[in-house]
Amino acid sequence: MRRSLRTEMRVARTTGIVVAAFIVCWIPFTTIYVLQAYSVCTVAAGCIPTSLFTIAFWLGYSNSAVNPILYAAFSRDFRVALKRLFFQKPKF
Repeated sequence: MRRSLRTEMRVARTTGIVVAAFIVCWIPFTTIYVLQAYSVCTVAAGCIPTSLFTIAFWLGYSNSAVNPILYAAFSRDFRVALKRLFFQKPKF
């Protein structure tokens, strides 16, 4: 029972970190998008700098690149599977 609880805690921690990274990466773009959708502030009006929009856009998409790094850092099972994928001889 103790080992199971430890495993569940590890999985919960990894999931929490991945969710937090998702929120951090997508909140800037979502905020800008909502502001533009309601015409509160737009890039065209000059109230949101184009560079800020570009950074927010790429920060959101960078989340997809960050996820495998987070899984590799916080999930032992992921690291083992990754090593097996890249370093084990194929069985035909």
